[in-house]
Amino acid sequence: MIAQRLIEDARAAGLSIEVEGADLIVEADCEMPPDLLASLRQHKAELIAVLVVSKPSKVQRWRDEFEERAAIREYDGGYTRAEAERLAWGEIENRWHKEHGERLSVDICAGCRRPIDQSEALDQIDGNRVHVDRNFACLIKYGERWRGTARRAILDMGLKPPAEVDRR
Repeated sequence: MIAQRLIEDARAAGLSIEVEGADLIVEADCEMPPDLLASLRQHKAELIAVLVVSKPSKVQRWRDEFEERAAIREYDGGYTRAEAERLAWGEIENRWHKEHGERLSVDICAGCRRPIDQSEALDQIDGNRVHVDRNFACLIKYGERWRGTARRAILDMGLKPPAEVDRR
């Protein structure tokens, strides 16, 4: 298949090839060989078809990631399957939040959504901040919010949580 060979040749030449919508994106840190570039242009439709088919869907990516994390925890970590799945689900929620979670201005509390002003604040690893108080109310509210958002997004993709995690 010519498209597969062109993809291999392009990658061997140090080119990055990706699909964005109907566009074939070719990037390089060095000068692109003109004959290879001409072939890529000539076979654009075939290349896009091969790249799109070989790229896993978002849903499949998250499913595969969940299964991989659960298997690692079960077989390498010695957890029961149920516990491994529960831990993997939490990890998937964290990863989804890291990639897609809401980021607020540093002067807005991610928990109560009020200005932080001169109040003591706790910086979160994702760049958000929360008020510090005796009961950690803003931190708890923020955790519930981002986990709920991540959980809904993952459920919307059709993934099913382990029974112990399915609280709602």
